[in-house]
Amino acid sequence: MFQLDTKMVKVTSLNFRKEKDEKGDEHGVCDIGFSAPMENEVLDHFNPLYRPAFYTGDDQADMVSGARLPHLKFAFPRFSHKGSLEGYTFLAHIGAGGPSEVKLNDSVINKVYFQLQDKGAVGMDFIVRARTHPADVGKLSELLDTEVQISLVPPDEQKRFEIEQAKKNRKRALDEHFKGGAPADEPDTQTGNLIDDDEEDQQSAGDPDFREVDQAQPAGQQGQYQVE
Repeated sequence: MFQLDTKMVKVTSLNFRKEKDEKGDEHGVCDIGFSAPMENEVLDHFNPLYRPAFYTGDDQADMVSGARLPHLKFAFPRFSHKGSLEGYTFLAHIGAGGPSEVKLNDSVINKVYFQLQDKGAVGMDFIVRARTHPADVGKLSELLDTEVQISLVPPDEQKRFEIEQAKKNRKRALDEHFKGGAPADEPDTQTGNLIDDDEEDQQSAGDPDFREVDQAQPAGQQGQYQVE
């Protein structure tokens, strides 16, 4: 999983704004753009097919050097990785640490671009988006066009599970909204268990005394890259 530990990067852009969450509450949000030189192994964290597709090893190299795939097979333009990484903790290591650091929880990494280079090097540009506290805005503003050490800590297993469940819930809500909504499961009056539509249809077909209810009938990552 992609992560950074006190990596020196350049802050290329800053965008502060207000956004409303699902409950209608307004929060401060920032988009922080970064650019950093990386080893081409970073590609493996986004798609295991990227590196072997664009890089090759040295015919005379030993196994360790060969595994690094240092040689670019052919010139390739800057390309983007489609997708985002959620649930990260962002740390900007400024000042003497402690209170001087900026910590943003539940950060999202997106708009990832790679510039492939020879000798196993990759230029990586990306955005970190997160809610901000008013006290952090001034500290972050001073970082524009400067180099700073940052850390990106990936979510733990429990957090990843919660993120996946939230994605499924959002998708289900959107599907129900655009397809006219799906009826909620109803409890069995005899057992109290939930009966889904399929079970109710089967019981209705097999039991002529089963009550008839009009049911609304609902209608009907490997990551990808895109060349700019």
